[in-house]
Amino acid sequence: MNRRIPLAPAEGWLTLGLAFLICLTMALALDDARWVLGRDTFLDYLPSAAAGGVMTGFIGAKVGWGRWLTYLIGALFAAIIVPLFAGSIAFPGGAPLDELFTATAASAVAFWVDVAILDQATTSQFVHYVYAIGLFVWGTSMFVSYATFGHRRPRNGIVVVGLVLVANMSLTRNDQLPFLILF
Repeated sequence: MNRRIPLAPAEGWLTLGLAFLICLTMALALDDARWVLGRDTFLDYLPSAAAGGVMTGFIGAKVGWGRWLTYLIGALFAAIIVPLFAGSIAFPGGAPLDELFTATAASAVAFWVDVAILDQATTSQFVHYVYAIGLFVWGTSMFVSYATFGHRRPRNGIVVVGLVLVANMSLTRNDQLPFLILF
């Protein structure tokens, strides 16, 4: 029996492009808000995190992994890739992979020590915020993609990204209306 593997998703390539577009809009809006120390370069990697989440959700749905296996594999990839992006903030000129991981982990541990053990109200650490926002974008994008291609319920993903955009608009002083229009 000659079984043919389809080259295009049943939903069409346009659907994948639109899922990527709404997640890209969310990532760009979060980057534009300058959530980490008011710097505009710290979250520049968020479109890459959104693309990783969308592709993980898409591949998981098309391969037939199921929701929880897709989310587990996507979380493992995010746990490997996003700390590298976050650690690159500490080394703008570049560094070996182990140093990027170490910088992200050291920031998260130092933050926890400052807040939980030393009972300080503030901390000088910031890389863990970059890491957390990247994980949020990856996870949200993965949800959008799997809801669209795995469950065939794209409205769920649209609502989630729309809520993130509106919440981001309400918490920042930057003009976020162009992102909402693009969405």
